[in-house]
Amino acid sequence: VVDHIKVEVHRLQRLESSVLAAGGPGDERLQPIYERLEELDPATFESRAAELLHGLGFNRAMMARRTADMSGGWRMRVALARALFAAPALLLLDEPTNHLDLSACVWLEHYLAKYNKCLLVISHSQDFLNGVCTHIIRMSARTLTYYSGDYDTYQKTLEADEVIQQKKFDKEQADIKHLRDFIASCGTYANMMKQANSKQKILDKMETAGLTASPKAERTFEFTFPECRKLPPPVPHEP
Repeated sequence: VVDHIKVEVHRLQRLESSVLAAGGPGDERLQPIYERLEELDPATFESRAAELLHGLGFNRAMMARRTADMSGGWRMRVALARALFAAPALLLLDEPTNHLDLSACVWLEHYLAKYNKCLLVISHSQDFLNGVCTHIIRMSARTLTYYSGDYDTYQKTLEADEVIQQKKFDKEQADIKHLRDFIASCGTYANMMKQANSKQKILDKMETAGLTASPKAERTFEFTFPECRKLPPPVPHEP
């Protein structure tokens, strides 16, 4: 858990020496180096690592085991502890509650809720997102949309936005139909061609500017599973 941070500390110390040699103690590049070294605080490595591992479900005996001797699920907890221990400026977590029991999930939720840097998390758990997130990013139609608040707030805002979008879509489609019907009614009459061309220009401008997409047009997936049949009782075999 701490080995990669020890390497980081040594790198920062070498960088500090290099900057001091090149620019002296007044070099402004030293400030972020000192801040990061103070944040890492090598004197508290062991205690902080033990606190993280304990929160993720490790007891003292398990903390003393080699990672190579652990199962895949426990190795994932070690990897999560390594990421939390580093406390980067931007922490990316993809389904961090996988392989965690309930107590570890609750601990992680409380820990991340107090994370004082930028956290980007992907999770299937709505309860977890409600406890951790202050902003939600939604990707739809190759576009990212940002929402403030937890997951429940995001859902309410999204529903309200979709109602507005549907009304705008319906109005646009009605306007387009009206324009097309008018153009079609003009036929080839010479006295109507000028009006038809004018309406066509309006239609072209609308399409060039981009039409409102239907909120119901998103691709959805449905899964069906066959009913399980009753299994026959096992047949004992004599050795």
